[in-house]
Amino acid sequence: MYTSGSTGKPKGVMITRRNLAYYLDWHCHHLRPEMGDVDLPLTSSMCFAAGVTQFYAPLMLGRTQHVLERDLLRQPALLLDWYRAHPGFGLYCVPSVWNEVLKCAEALAPAERPAGPACVVLSGEAVHDVLIERAARIWPSLRIWNLYGPTEATANASYAELRAGAPISIGRAISGSEVFLLDEHLREVGPGQAGEICICGDGVALGYANLPELTRQRFVSNPLSLLQGRPLFRTGDLGRYN
Repeated sequence: MYTSGSTGKPKGVMITRRNLAYYLDWHCHHLRPEMGDVDLPLTSSMCFAAGVTQFYAPLMLGRTQHVLERDLLRQPALLLDWYRAHPGFGLYCVPSVWNEVLKCAEALAPAERPAGPACVVLSGEAVHDVLIERAARIWPSLRIWNLYGPTEATANASYAELRAGAPISIGRAISGSEVFLLDEHLREVGPGQAGEICICGDGVALGYANLPELTRQRFVSNPLSLLQGRPLFRTGDLGRYN
């Protein structure tokens, strides 16, 4: 699978069948029940991490897979019309797409607004609290999850349900993963201190295709993990324990 290139040149990440099976097991048996067993239509290319959940999870569960036409994501009015015709489906997208959906819904009179998605899963970009507050004003009962994780962790490594008025968080590690906040010497930082987000666990990939030096820099030996022998992936992102 390929990184988005948002932090540099896109890189091919070597994902194993074990990585994939682990992540899908978490999604199908942990996150999906929290979401109320809601189906998520396919909105992403299979070259990217978001497509993993959307493509494989319905097939694993014996459910019908719904593929949204690409134009729907570029035209939020058409996307809202789709949800008007398909009640009960969730939406998995990046926050910038969700922002456009909210703008379209805000432009409609309350009586004209469709019920919207049954739930929303956001990933791939930073989430800002204004998005959650605006959504709560339009659809007060809508539940929204924030998933964090790079392609190098198969898809995601932590998650949190977001609520209006509460701080934005990337939550806690998903089952089978460990997330550490470390300084430049790979020592854990204390509460409230900024540290590099580092990930270990069943979702961490083998490395980058045909980029051995970069693989050595980012996939390092792990002095902390309970999962002995597993590499630690250095994301380059900063976080704080709250």
